[in-house]
Amino acid sequence: MIDAARQTILPSSRPWDAVVVGSGFGGSMAARELVRAGMRVLLLERGDWVEKGPHDEAWAVPWKVRPGYSLKDPYVIDGGPSRAVGTFECVGGMSVFYGGVSLRMRAEDFRGSPEVTGDVRWPLEYGDLEPWYAAAEALLGVAGDEASDATAPPRSRPLAHPREPWSPTSAALARAAMRLQLHPFRIPMAARGSSDDGTSSCAFSGACDGFACAGKRDLATAVLPRLIEAGLTLRPNSVVCRLETEGRRVRAALGVDRLTGEPFRIEAERFVVAAGALATPHLLLVSKLERLSPAGDTVGRYLMRHCNGIVLGAASTSLGEVGDMRKQLAVHDLYLGDDRQSEVTGKLGAIQQLRAVHIALSMAPLPRSLKQAIYPAVSRLLGFIVMAEDQPDPHNRVYLDAARQDCYGRRAARVHHRHTPRDHRARRALARRAAEILREANAVFTFTLPVRTFSHALGTVRMGHDRERFPVTPDGRFRGLGNLWITDASVFPTAGGVNPSLTIAANALRIASGIASGVAGDRSPARSIPWSVRPSTPRDRVPSGRATPRAPAAR
Repeated sequence: MIDAARQTILPSSRPWDAVVVGSGFGGSMAARELVRAGMRVLLLERGDWVEKGPHDEAWAVPWKVRPGYSLKDPYVIDGGPSRAVGTFECVGGMSVFYGGVSLRMRAEDFRGSPEVTGDVRWPLEYGDLEPWYAAAEALLGVAGDEASDATAPPRSRPLAHPREPWSPTSAALARAAMRLQLHPFRIPMAARGSSDDGTSSCAFSGACDGFACAGKRDLATAVLPRLIEAGLTLRPNSVVCRLETEGRRVRAALGVDRLTGEPFRIEAERFVVAAGALATPHLLLVSKLERLSPAGDTVGRYLMRHCNGIVLGAASTSLGEVGDMRKQLAVHDLYLGDDRQSEVTGKLGAIQQLRAVHIALSMAPLPRSLKQAIYPAVSRLLGFIVMAEDQPDPHNRVYLDAARQDCYGRRAARVHHRHTPRDHRARRALARRAAEILREANAVFTFTLPVRTFSHALGTVRMGHDRERFPVTPDGRFRGLGNLWITDASVFPTAGGVNPSLTIAANALRIASGIASGVAGDRSPARSIPWSVRPSTPRDRVPSGRATPRAPAAR
């Protein structure tokens, strides 16, 4: 199925119903709804298909030479310790490398909080997005158990129960957390390797976090091939350099084939941009589209990326084999705040188990032979990632570099980002509690490392009701243009404190469903996709409170 999908199909001269830029969560999920509506959809991806391999030695490959990760046109960073970061350029986007964590934002996240976000909140309630969360979870095969998580929002469909048991390492950490009166729970995860017949190629080692593992259920494996069967046209290695406008509409996407250098110009009735919170504002700015928006001066601003840290500890005795699954539990007792400390008030964020061995070795600047030699000796290394919700700050932004061009002749993008003092205090509060859990699990020492990547980049083209402050409307349309929608993480007005992938997917389904509903129903019937997941009707949406939801009606 994937071999057929890898055919590079050139677009026809007839305009497309919709062109989608970017094949990550925002682009693939938007494309799905448009294809279901019977539209002719072209999905443009600047990267190529990534060959998947066994997870067991992926950690030994230096991060900077991984297929799909590019340093060809890095983002130059101002204001932080990292001077440049590369980009993920591949079919399926970041899903090819993510760890599968699929958490919903909490109901409180949509309302904002004065201590973190000021007066900024989402232009929708949790209940508006809930049916689309359920649809995304079904598409991705999400399994987990949030029964002990007091922050878990109500849901219309129960989560599938995890198939793999607690690993010895996870069980030891869970017992340690409970002795500290905390409430660990099973992280909802995309069921890597799951399929319609119930078979799996996943070894459940937890080593896929950051790696293109063959057993992972990512978009390139679980979603895009079936969309192509249903009529989607995917063109990889296609770099969209600029959007051409005519009046108040986008007329065409102009770009270049990354492999041949051949330019292209593609016309469409509708355009959906889902290139990510860094690349999307870059494309809008080089296309000068901010000049058409009443909130144009905010395009590229309010960049968020969670204030994350890795808390590591070495246990006095081995808690399990080095190949054990070590990404199973999370603790949300501090998510909405921590009365035990006075350093920072208000919402904090999440504590999640981390596959510390593989992450540490993959990033270490060591020869492959040395990594292989010390690999068996690091089985005692335990880890958590702490994920603090960060504040939206207008000074954190993506902007055009006046002195540098990228390899496609455009003004290059530059990034300014610095976490606020409040962000750092929130991370420290979470890290202290994570270290307590590790010490309770017999770690002889602990230490914390800041996360400097932009893997959770959010904001930059935010959606909201106020047309002077938010460049995107609540239904995802870019203000000032009648046929341009944004469906990726750049529309997030606030960050929440959980991994953003599932919220990106759900919101993209919601926005694209609205686009599809504007297409005449009798013009082209909905297409049958090999698997069908439909959200509930609006009257069955779950309220944003903690009331028990009823099952949604099929439509």
